[in-house]
Order: sequence, then structure tokens, then C-alpha cells
Amino acid sequence: MNRFSRLRLTPFGLLIGLWCAPAQAQHEHHAPAYALQTPAQDSTIAAFVAQARQATRPYHDLNEAIAAGYRLVGPDFPGMGEHWVHTRRIVQRDLSVAHPAILSYLRIDGKPVLTGVAYARPALPDEEPPDFIAPGLWHYHAGSIDEETLLLNPQSMHHPGPEQPRLAMFHAWIWTDNPDGLFAQDNWALPFLRLGLPVPATAPPQAGKALFLLTDGVGYYGRLVALAGAPSAAEQAVVDAVLVRYHARVQTRFEAMQRAGSVADGDVEALVTLWHSLWRDIEQAVSPALWARIAPLAG
Repeated sequence: MNRFSRLRLTPFGLLIGLWCAPAQAQHEHHAPAYALQTPAQDSTIAAFVAQARQATRPYHDLNEAIAAGYRLVGPDFPGMGEHWVHTRRIVQRDLSVAHPAILSYLRIDGKPVLTGVAYARPALPDEEPPDFIAPGLWHYHAGSIDEETLLLNPQSMHHPGPEQPRLAMFHAWIWTDNPDGLFAQDNWALPFLRLGLPVPATAPPQAGKALFLLTDGVGYYGRLVALAGAPSAAEQAVVDAVLVRYHARVQTRFEAMQRAGSVADGDVEALVTLWHSLWRDIEQAVSPALWARIAPLAG
């Protein structure tokens, strides 16, 4: 057994870590999330995309991915979708373009749609990111991936020590467009695609997070608050009531966009405003101590 064989990411680590992790780089919408300095780099990226697509083409059929060893881990993340993890590759040190450790899927009308891939490698503390495709765009998670099921169990929270290995991850949206670029960690077009809406020219995270209320968002955000803040039953009920109230407000905006058959700049701005208003209402409804613990979720 090697030193990485026990590497795991807890439900808490996935939910809170993926939600609150600082962005690795900021990019203008429609600009690629990588810098192409020379034609050689351009050809390297093109070759990577072609090879990764060729290798994962069969996995447009989710049954083929399952047969190959991929398993669903965790919830449907607002800006990432579902993570289907190859349980052996997730702990291997060797990286291969043709063998991604993770496939990402988005449910559209109940059908799983392959959107991209992610590569992962265990990393020791202070270890540099892998020199693989785009080294500067790897990010880290400490904690574990529960490979059986990602039930949101606070008892499974894990606090890694200073010598605890981390998991380095690198996303590539090879099967769907991302306004923030091929290698951005999140894809905020996904909440629009889930609902059958056209993707606007700009898709700020807050607009996507607001739209996610209409799918699993009420439950998802409620679980985030429970995990991050450990509220009392009364405070959790207050938070859940605010989420339900804003679900109705976002639904009204969504129905207007459906009728128009488009997403205007004003719609995007309204969704961003609703997201910020939701968290202001939560801040006013809970204790200062709870708010201090959950404030990072409002970003």
C-alpha cells in the first residue's frame, strides 16, 4: 500500500472546498483560461483536446463510463455538474490525457450529458503542481472522496494535518463551451443549460447560483449552511424558509425568460441581485455567530 492509497475527500471537503475555494485565476468572459504565447503552445492545446475527446467519446453514453469503472461521487455542483470518478485512477501518480480520473456530466431533461474531464493526482504538502498541459491552473483539495456514496454526514468531516496528502485537480471543458475558458474550474453556463435557457454572453457565478435554486438548489444550499455553520434547528428552518422564498422569486424571472426565449442583460443582472438579496436576508435572520461561519457561502 503506497502512502496515497488512503487519500480521500470528505463530503464536507467537496461541498465546502469546491464552493469556497479561491479562484486560481481571473479571466474576462469569452477569453480562454490559458495563455497561448506561441504557435507551439496552441498546437499543444489542440492536440490535448483532440486526444481527450477521442478517448472519452464512448462516454457520451453514461453506461459505457460505468462499465469502464467510473462511479458517481458527490452531488450535482452548480457550476461543475456531476463528478464521475474512476476509483483507481484517482489515487495514481501517473497522468494520461487518454485516461482522465473524472468525467463531468450535466443532467438536461433527465439525460446525462458529458461536458468535460478532470485529471487528478495525489500531492504531498508543498509539492508543486504537475507539469501537465497547464500547470498554473491546477488546484488542490485536502480531505477525502467518499467512493461509496457522498451522503452529507457531518460526522465524516475530516481536518487534514500538516502532513496529510492533498489531491491536485485540473478541469477541461472539452465537450461544452465555457464562457470563462477551456480550463476554468467552474462553468457558469451550466445552470442555464440545465434549464434549457440560452447561455448569455456573460454568465457571472451569482446568476448561475441563483438559477440553481430551481433544480436542487434549495436542498443543496441548505446542506451547505448545515455543514459550514452547524445552525440550531430553529436557525436552519429560518434559512430554509429564505431559500424557498427566493426559489419563488427566481422562478418568476425564469418564466419570463422562457416566454421571451432569451436571456437579456437585465435578466442576468436581476439574478445577481436576487442572489445577493437572498444572503442579506439570511444575514439579518440568523445570529452573528452563525453568519460569521456561513458568510463565505454568499460569494
